[in-house]
Amino acid sequence: MMNKLTATCKAINNANRRGKKSVLIRFTDKITRPFLEKMQKCGYIGNITYIKDNREGKVVVELTGRLNKCGSICPNYHLKFNDVESFRSKLLPARQFGHLILTCDKGIIDHNEAITYNTGGMVLGYFY
Repeated sequence: MMNKLTATCKAINNANRRGKKSVLIRFTDKITRPFLEKMQKCGYIGNITYIKDNREGKVVVELTGRLNKCGSICPNYHLKFNDVESFRSKLLPARQFGHLILTCDKGIIDHNEAITYNTGGMVLGYFY
């Protein structure tokens, strides 16, 4: 069974490669919602519409065409504050390009916020 965040990223990547304007994601949980909201805040995706059904819920995500790739990291590695920059350089293509998403005691943050807060955390995924 695939991780829900992995399945979400895979669906977004496939729809983006096909040139679709929106994608329906049938699997959401409490981790995928803030991940998608971070992507929206950074401008990589458009509007997010949550559809409530009596099961897990669905999400309609509008694609803007700015996203090159998004992915999740399984297993979620624990990074110390000193290791965030080296892990970012392994995953992201350039220094000022893309975001590495971490979960920590301050919530779900990207690598820039982790550096300003002087904190590490568990790596969830990335997008650029």
